[in-house]
Amino acid sequence: MAYQHLYDWPTGVDPATKRLVLAVSENVNAIGMRAELGMETQSLLSQQMLAGPVIALPGDRPEWIFLTGPATSISTRTLTALSHLGIRLQKPGAFIPLPPSRVGSGVARWASGPTVGRELPPWTAVLAATRSASSSSMCGAR
Repeated sequence: MAYQHLYDWPTGVDPATKRLVLAVSENVNAIGMRAELGMETQSLLSQQMLAGPVIALPGDRPEWIFLTGPATSISTRTLTALSHLGIRLQKPGAFIPLPPSRVGSGVARWASGPTVGRELPPWTAVLAATRSASSSSMCGAR
């Protein structure tokens, strides 16, 4: 209830897993990616003063989930390019585990916690930063 009250997010408890979850909706969206790319993306967003809350999920391949404002339309070409980068755009109705939910053998935690009264970053800004971070990391790998 705290997430719902403090941030006005659609939250609840998933009856199947007993996890505290955020429901992706018209007002709150989520973008998932591998943790390494997430760190670079969050750094770019911080430089632009657009960094927002990010959930870190544990596992063999740790993942970061960026919480954003509403999604907008996106071209099929861009969607395909994002998919090739391993970026997952969450659909309305999807459930995202919120900290401190147990996920696999670990616990979801905040890589960057939310701030009361601060709006979520624009969905397009997070995608743009992610694409930029992936381009710069590919150039650095060569």
